[in-house]
Amino acid sequence: MVLTRRTWVVTWLGLCGMAGACSSSATQQNANAAPPSAAPATPGVATGASGSAATISAGARATVGVAGSGAAVAVAAGSPAAPSAGAPAAVRGDLPCNVAQFLDQHCVSCHGMKPRLGAPVSLVNAGSFKAMGMSGVPLTQVVPMRLKSTERPMPPAMLLTAAEIAPIVQWSEAGALPDPNGCAVHDPSAASAPSAAGTSAVGASAGAPAPTAPAGEGADWTMFGGDLGNTRANLAETKLGVQNVANLKELWTFRGAAVTATPAVAGGVAYLPTWSGKVYALDARTGVQKWMTALPDLIDASPSLSADTVFVADDQGSVHALDRATGKVLWTQLVDKHAEAHLWSSPIYVAESNLVLVGVASGEEAVKPPYTFRGNVVALDAKTGAERWRFYTTAGDATSGPGVGVWATVAVDTKRKLAFVGTGNAYTGPAGPNSDALLALNYETGKLAWSKQFTADDVFSIFGSMGPDFDIGASANVFSEGGVDLVGIGIKSGDYVALERETGKMVWMRHLTPGSVQGGIIASPAYAAGKVFAASNTYPQPASATLFALDATSGNVMWMDKLATGVAYGGVVYANGVVYLGSTSGEIHAYDAASGKRLWMAAAPDSIAGGPSVANGVLYVPWGYMWTLREGGEGAGGLTAYGVP
Repeated sequence: MVLTRRTWVVTWLGLCGMAGACSSSATQQNANAAPPSAAPATPGVATGASGSAATISAGARATVGVAGSGAAVAVAAGSPAAPSAGAPAAVRGDLPCNVAQFLDQHCVSCHGMKPRLGAPVSLVNAGSFKAMGMSGVPLTQVVPMRLKSTERPMPPAMLLTAAEIAPIVQWSEAGALPDPNGCAVHDPSAASAPSAAGTSAVGASAGAPAPTAPAGEGADWTMFGGDLGNTRANLAETKLGVQNVANLKELWTFRGAAVTATPAVAGGVAYLPTWSGKVYALDARTGVQKWMTALPDLIDASPSLSADTVFVADDQGSVHALDRATGKVLWTQLVDKHAEAHLWSSPIYVAESNLVLVGVASGEEAVKPPYTFRGNVVALDAKTGAERWRFYTTAGDATSGPGVGVWATVAVDTKRKLAFVGTGNAYTGPAGPNSDALLALNYETGKLAWSKQFTADDVFSIFGSMGPDFDIGASANVFSEGGVDLVGIGIKSGDYVALERETGKMVWMRHLTPGSVQGGIIASPAYAAGKVFAASNTYPQPASATLFALDATSGNVMWMDKLATGVAYGGVVYANGVVYLGSTSGEIHAYDAASGKRLWMAAAPDSIAGGPSVANGVLYVPWGYMWTLREGGEGAGGLTAYGVP
């Protein structure tokens, strides 16, 4: 079951030894293991003053700091605090100083900000202890249990006395409450470069290399994810940023039907597909209509631009190519004849191969059986619309049941000629190996390079089996960190996972919020400046969204902010040091990407379920949304442009 973009992954959170070498049994990372019990572990969550990721209040945020070599990890910025007797000098943190001293001596060598030697979690601040263990037990209970264990002790190489472990055991069992005047652990493995003062905050600009725009790309936004890697980041944007985003004002508003697309903006024109089936070309400065083309049916997906063509996909399973200058239909290709076929996936133009790539899903899971749809990915010739290849995600037979739709938009690695895309659940059993999976396809041949399934046997339909519905619909992000080429994916279980692009081997996993049929990560995350920015929903009790900034190397939470109202279905966007996120409550938010400070907020005319885009100093916010699995009408919507006067 799906809303605008769908996602999933299952995780467990184990805990291994705290010194020297860590227990290998708790940290195995088998890239081909599908069952939840074999999924890799998740590092601990860092939080703010509340110390709890699950209960952080609206407007609250957590920032984790890291000092340079030999310095300290700090949760709250400030001058050094006087440590307790015998404790090492530390930058002020939120740990009781005797606990910080224990972690320094026995834990940080494995469980630092960037866990090493197989350690699955960070244990660097009070918030770290709020994460869940692999059996669903909070680390506040797991840590004392392992410290006191004689069979599987932590640290694994020694048994500490009751007196030695007493400070951390008592503090942890009492709820690991943060101490605002406490100490922080020393983490020599933290790699942030020191500033002039000797320390720099993770996520801050100090010591971090400034992102640069890819060669040949300007400040336009030409496709769903901004670029082929779906980073959803405009690194060429210089006009609108941290220094002036608080001054944003409405420039113009275009009103029409509902919009769940991310607008494409290039050459002074904004391209806007709508739920009425109409595609508009609007003057990017004024909102004045240049042309309009009416297509046969509703359009959920975002446009993709070549030098002279606009590619769009519709509710009837067709891809259309329109002339950018006039809106004239150049070709139309029906990519799937199934009556319930639907293209939520945005077409992506790959210039080097003259291809348009699109995934095919359906609304069949919302009707009564029998089910016959088979999800697939299709490559079309960009000039003619002719089919080049097709990859089916399921055989649709006794070995692999129907369904397994492709809701997401592909992300592309041109170096390896790979297209990455997530898949949905099966409608009836058995669920095949490519269900609830991330696929890597050779985009020139359509051959499967590798597949990573995150949960097995996920069978779900409204009138049939009610499995977890933990499928993938948010689009993947292609990025590199620490010399490793990665592909990341957000999932409806509330997890974000980073894998090696070449092999699909899992590198790290981070659990953000509880998953559910309509919860977890549905909005496509963004990547920039060494961080992944992911919004994850808690649904339905109560429905809410939290925006997280994750260290792209380790998955550690750098900061987080819970929205007061609404959930996130549209993609996250980064531009010039600012992160943007819209919600179904109709609010658009802007954050300092380094610190998580909320810099600006405005109310759109209606619910926001499409992703914003930023181009040439202007923020474009689509709005208008209704239930998207079985749309009943076009609804009211439009596009609002914000700029600095």
